[in-house]
Amino acid sequence: MAYITWDEFEHNLEAIANNATGMSSALARGAARKGELLLPGLLRCGHCGRKLHVHYSGKIGRYNCYGARTNHGAARCISISGLSIDAAISNEVLRVLKPLASKQHSKRSRRNRAR
Repeated sequence: MAYITWDEFEHNLEAIANNATGMSSALARGAARKGELLLPGLLRCGHCGRKLHVHYSGKIGRYNCYGARTNHGAARCISISGLSIDAAISNEVLRVLKPLASKQHSKRSRRNRAR
């Protein structure tokens, strides 16, 4: 059984509140609503800072930013394959978490042997 601190609890409540989906602004926070991609609502454009939008063609999605078109009448800022971004982020998350999982497993093994 695991417990979290009061600060972690309050942080979690704030994150839940930030996931409200009632706002329509590209700068608003919000959770993903549907689709196969992992990161909708979490990625920002490196050019203009707006939230990237997801567009699907069947099950294949792309992250797009239309900030340049909205602000300056230019072409979109970026359009990136959702699968490649999701794969890169997934690999990085697993790379970072793997040593932590191994460490936790070692602690449990030592604790179980001590019993």
